[in-house]
Order: sequence, then C-alpha cells, then structure tokens
Amino acid sequence: MKESLAGTFTSTDAGSVRLGWLDDLRILAGVLIVFFHASLAYSGGNWWYVADASRADFLEAPFSLLRPLALGLFFLVAGYLLPGALARHGPRGYLEERLIRLGIPLPIGLLLVFPVLMYGYYVNFRGYGPIDIGTYLWRIYFGIGGHHPTGWTGPGWPDHQLGHLWFLESLLAYSAIYVGAAGLWRRRRRRRGKPEAAPAPSPLPDLLNVAIVIVGIGHLDFLVRMQHPLYHWRAIVGVWQVHLADMPREALCFLFGTIAARRGWAEALPSRLAKPLLGIGLAAFLAVVALEWAGLPLFIAGGAGLHAWLYAIGETALLAILALGFVIGLRDRQPAGGRWHQRLARNSYGIYLLHLPIAVGLQYALRGTDLPGLAKWLLVGVLALGLSLLASQGLRRLPGFRRVL
Repeated sequence: MKESLAGTFTSTDAGSVRLGWLDDLRILAGVLIVFFHASLAYSGGNWWYVADASRADFLEAPFSLLRPLALGLFFLVAGYLLPGALARHGPRGYLEERLIRLGIPLPIGLLLVFPVLMYGYYVNFRGYGPIDIGTYLWRIYFGIGGHHPTGWTGPGWPDHQLGHLWFLESLLAYSAIYVGAAGLWRRRRRRRGKPEAAPAPSPLPDLLNVAIVIVGIGHLDFLVRMQHPLYHWRAIVGVWQVHLADMPREALCFLFGTIAARRGWAEALPSRLAKPLLGIGLAAFLAVVALEWAGLPLFIAGGAGLHAWLYAIGETALLAILALGFVIGLRDRQPAGGRWHQRLARNSYGIYLLHLPIAVGLQYALRGTDLPGLAKWLLVGVLALGLSLLASQGLRRLPGFRRVL
C-alpha cells in the first residue's frame, strides 16, 4: 500500500504492520473538517459561499478550536509519513508522486469547481445585480481588464480562490522544502566524509522543552496575528493561498511529524499519558466553549494586546494537549476492522477533496426550508460526509483516478 495525504490521506504501512492509528487520526480530522464547513452557512466568524437565515451561531465557539485541531493533525500525520516514503521512492520519485496526487486537483479546483461556487455567491449574495457567467469569469473571477466594484467585501480580489485546496498547496510546498533541505544536508555530510545518519529511536524531549516549544509556537502565532488575524487569507507570490494566522503552528506540526517519525517518538510516548492528556484537554475545551456561550469572549482573531497574546499561547497549549492525547489513545486502541472504517480510511483523501462543493450544494438546497440551523448543520454534515465517500469510491474505480484519489 502507499503512504501518503496524499501522504496524509492514503492507507499506510510500516513494513507489514498497518499503522491503523494514523488512519484513525485522518478519519477524526476529516470528519471535523466536514462538519466545520457544514457549520459555516449557519454561524459567524468566517466568510462562506452560502448565507442562510437559519442560525446556529453557538457552533462558532467549538469550531474555533476544532478547526485548528483537525488541521494540525493533518499536517502532523503528513510529516510523520514523509521520511519513510522518501526513503522508499527517492527524492525524484517522491516529488513526482506528490505532484500527481497534490498538484492535479489544484487546476481542477481553480478552473472548474470554484468558478461555479464563486459565481453562485456573486449573483446571490453580493447585491451587484445580474451578470452572465462569461463576463463574471473574465472580469471578476480572474480580474482581467476589470476592477472590483464599489463596496467589495472580499474575501479577496480577484475573486478566484482554491478554497480548502489551500492545504494541498501548503503540503506540496512543505514537502518540496523538506526534500530539498534533506538533500543539501546529505550532500554536506558526504563532503565532510561522514556517513549518512539513519533514522534511530532517541529519547523523548522532557516536559520543560515541550513547554518551551509550545510557548514559542504561541508567540509566533501571536506575532503573525498582529498583522494577519484569523480568517484573513493572503496569496504568497500570487499563487500560494495561505492562512497566515495559523501558518507557524501548521508548518511546525509538519516538521515535528517528520522528526517524530525519524526518532520513534510516537511509539515511545507512554500509554499512561493518554487519559490524563485527553481529560485535561477535553475539560479545557469544554470550559472555553462554555465561557464563550456564557458571554465571556475568550476567542480573539488577532491584535497586539494582552488578550491576543494569552489566547495564542493558551490555544496552542490546549491543541497540543489534545493532539498528544489523541495520538497516544488512538495508537493504543484495538484496531477497528469494520467495513465502514476501512472505507473511510481508504477514501479519506477523496472525502477531503470532494466534500466542500457537495456541502455547499446541500446548503443551497436547504436554504428554502424552515428547519432550524442546528438541524440543517447536522443534515449537511452527515450527507456531505456520506455523499463524498460514495463519490470517492465511485471515482476510484475509474481508470487513472485511483492514482490521484
């Protein structure tokens, strides 16, 4: 079997032993992302492709933490799988596989999927009057020979975007940087006559070093959010769509995943820590959500004040505790061999790729109903997950698609 998310999303092996806990982490993170996107039509805090009068604004508080938790797990797993895949395929073979699995969906999304979603948003929610799709694509989506209308609300200009496929761009960039840096390091060692260092187990970092790293990452997030608050997107060199507010933590999750794989840290984490970490993490998560619901605004998107500084560090600590707890707990649980679990594991990448346009279509379909926002969110989440699973299974049966999905 292949290791990849395409590093993160496909089935994994370590020799002949299936790393089922990585499947479980991917499934957990994928489900959280699907239900997060399902919530955005009914809660505030972030721009979305559909607006609905039915509200469930209380969903914003839990997903302000569940979203970065899911993305951090995705980057962590992707980094963990990289060293083994690189050793098996070599730098060129590994990057070729990355370009196929991560690169092919990008132009498809940019040119076929998101033009439809953004045109729908323009004609339904921007209030500028009717426009034919050809003119929209030329002057608004790609911004050729035009400029944004008065009162433009974003999220950017021109109107083109990659939506959730930004993750693929980031993963492709981080993978290429890692491969390049590893190649330079090996060349440097060879020039000095030193043998290539093989991956080997090494002691876990002590609690003080872990705390220093967590506080350091929190400070990096705080410094970035002073200028680039949460849910504000930018494009690096015009093409790499990034969420700068979380970029330091996500990049370091990827890096720590590679280090953990080479040093055997995931296997060395003591089993006795799972319950305390999950207990503390879940209790802190519920406390934050409860305080938000009670009207005490803990969440802050950015800024230079004490509140923003404390939130960035506290958020990083809470997410680190939960992530470590889930890694240990899922590593030690009995393997789930059920049919649905296997389907979700095999199709986790396809679900990630396909779920967003499916969820948006469902949100449009439910706009005219009188259902409460909570019911719509649950319906969209469950149906988007199921339909994207079925779509992924169907596409993987077609010639050529399995290599991407």
